[in-house]
Amino acid sequence: MATLVVNIDRNRLQFYGGNLSSILSLDIPATIVRDQDIVNKDEFYTLVKQWVKQYNVVPTSMFCVFSENTYFDKFIPAGDETKTETEILKFFDLIPFDSIWTKVLPAPKGHRAVAINKAYYEAIRHAFALQGFIQQAAIPAFALGDALAKRVFDAEVGAYVVKNMEALRKQNLLDSEEAKTEAAKTEITPPVKKNNRLYMLAGVFGVLILILAVLVFTQMR
Repeated sequence: MATLVVNIDRNRLQFYGGNLSSILSLDIPATIVRDQDIVNKDEFYTLVKQWVKQYNVVPTSMFCVFSENTYFDKFIPAGDETKTETEILKFFDLIPFDSIWTKVLPAPKGHRAVAINKAYYEAIRHAFALQGFIQQAAIPAFALGDALAKRVFDAEVGAYVVKNMEALRKQNLLDSEEAKTEAAKTEITPPVKKNNRLYMLAGVFGVLILILAVLVFTQMR
């Protein structure tokens, strides 16, 4: 099954590819999302479930594109490494979301720091995961180039994403964070090794105490 391209906007999701013959939209009402915050997750999950069922959308992998008004980004000129890191951290501190997903992407003559609302993305990812969809990657619109980034999402933009998916994946916003998540999931706590020598010494000590007690008792008689 072909990948489903998902354009993420502040209160609308648009879809291209998969088993769809044309672009479909899913409008998210203000009672569910407000300023990119999902205020009612249960209603959102139900909305997605009903939408998938209504349009018979077959579960497949998803490749998300964040529209220009759903992320914050800043160009940081190349320079002293310490100074650059400080500038990037200052920028991330200004992002007005409780939780953010951040990435620093290489750019001509510098770096481009990007931040998205982690809770908004996670709600979208989880809602579709419940219906069997698998998240593949998520990129900022500027990865498409200035001409396409500023356009309304249409079939041409969707086709461009499908055709250039491997190249666009290099600007995936989620890879480093998801790697950490997967590592946390698979981390195994090593078993505690039994210290046989310690147990043996404790046993010997116990026997000595018992002998001492017998000797004391014998002398008292």
